[in-house]
Amino acid sequence: MKQKYRLTLLISLLAVSLLSVPLITKVSGLKKANQNVNKDIAYHTDFEGMTISQTSTADINTGFIWVNRWQDAKTETHKGSNMLYAPLIDSDDYSIVGGFGIGSAGNLARCRNDESYTCSTYLEFGGMDHLFVEVICDSWGSIILYKDGSLQTNPGGTNMSDVSYKNNILTFTFTKHPHNRDGVDGYIKFTGYNCKDAYCYFDDVTIQRAKYMMNEKFDNFAEQAFNNDSKLHHNLYLEDNSLDARYVKENNNMLAKFTYNPEALDKKDLFYINKLGFLNKNREYAVSLDLSATNVDSLTLYYGGSYVSEKNHFDIDFTDNSIKNIQGNKFSNIKYENGKLSFNLNSNVEFSDYQQFELAATPKQLSEVVVKVDNIQIEQLPTIDSITLNYATVKQTYYIGDKLDLTNLVVIANYTDETSKEIAQDKYQASNFNSEISGKQTVVITYENCSASYLVNVIKKVNSLALDTTEVKKEFAYGEQINFDGLKVIATYDKIGDVELSRGAFNDGYSINQGKYDPYKPGRYTITIIYQNKEASYEVEVKPSQEIRFDVSYLETGKE
Repeated sequence: MKQKYRLTLLISLLAVSLLSVPLITKVSGLKKANQNVNKDIAYHTDFEGMTISQTSTADINTGFIWVNRWQDAKTETHKGSNMLYAPLIDSDDYSIVGGFGIGSAGNLARCRNDESYTCSTYLEFGGMDHLFVEVICDSWGSIILYKDGSLQTNPGGTNMSDVSYKNNILTFTFTKHPHNRDGVDGYIKFTGYNCKDAYCYFDDVTIQRAKYMMNEKFDNFAEQAFNNDSKLHHNLYLEDNSLDARYVKENNNMLAKFTYNPEALDKKDLFYINKLGFLNKNREYAVSLDLSATNVDSLTLYYGGSYVSEKNHFDIDFTDNSIKNIQGNKFSNIKYENGKLSFNLNSNVEFSDYQQFELAATPKQLSEVVVKVDNIQIEQLPTIDSITLNYATVKQTYYIGDKLDLTNLVVIANYTDETSKEIAQDKYQASNFNSEISGKQTVVITYENCSASYLVNVIKKVNSLALDTTEVKKEFAYGEQINFDGLKVIATYDKIGDVELSRGAFNDGYSINQGKYDPYKPGRYTITIIYQNKEASYEVEVKPSQEIRFDVSYLETGKE
């Protein structure tokens, strides 16, 4: 049985008053087979074995927020599966269906910040002109689904990629950014337009960490021309609508083909791979695409934000398939082999900016230029999640003036793909250590904005230990307990000089070994003062008893 949680709905999310929200509970006796837990899945529900009660609160297992006609929302068998049915209020404008997410208030709390996730769900709708789907967090993204099955990506915002809607399965990739408004981590919202007896069915909703932030293979596309106004799913934006841009099938494979006459257009620019708003700032990405060109000496790839920067680009020289003229510091590991271009990109553009690549061609001659593109993939490389320290055999006690010793310290970097590796000493930084100050200190180890710490103790180094016993009692009567009144212990420290110590080893003071002193055993005793690794001593004496003793013997009477 799935664990239940209380869901506190935030009305501000969708600005619609709720009188109550439904309860989704498990029906007794209905169980699904145990499945292996996938730690990359942040959220999943398939509504199997669930039912709704309109008189109580919502069950967090669904994550859904109901905002209209909640009293009619229900689970029902549809097309052989138990699905969630959500009817909409009739309207001439728009009618919100609701949202789903993860955690309290239907948000995305189980998703890691600045990580990409793919959302997939069975989604069937009717009785409306189109359905508007939005990712609501501090980076917005949106798509429009039409009755004929076509779609339009990112009419507002940039934080949705790899959108597909086929056979009622909606999938898209987004990046989780903290949602500072409304007190939640973000949510996904559905809005129906011009609704009349409108409804939606949901089933098998999954939000899983994405391998690719963009994975455009064009496999689901029809053979047709497109331009910048097409309601088709693509992340390609034409430099000029007069370009002949088409999705075509060659060798049973769909790809994007661009054709133009350089003499007629009098320009080199071809198209953009655009709206890359899901790319996080200061992260590294592996980018690759199948790329071929006819009648082209070289292709230039630019990268930038709201405009393409001339500072960040490189050329592919098709005369020898080499990479030349690399500009800027955003690209590394650039290769063009067997018709595939690959490189690493270091993004430094804020996620809210309009990010894009631009491709421009230098023709061999003034005749038709053809460029083909397929399999555009952008993968966020693993980033560090935390560091852990193994300091069991590391020096942890220091003297005043000592240098920090990190010998045997093992620093492990843990990454978002659940891998880890040991970090060399010259790659991390140590701070918060000051050997001029005695006492316990926390040494902080930092690597790529992650930190961990361990404790050390700085003590004063003693060169010698001296005693002043002038005022100390050294002779004790028989049975008298020893005392150390008047004792002065002087430590001579390296770099500090003479300091009188107080008694108490726990407070950086001295301790006393009384040498088995016994007040009922006359004799001389050596008293030893101990501080750190130094000792000093003096002697005391217990005097014999002054009592007079008599030996008495008894003679039994009647015996000689």
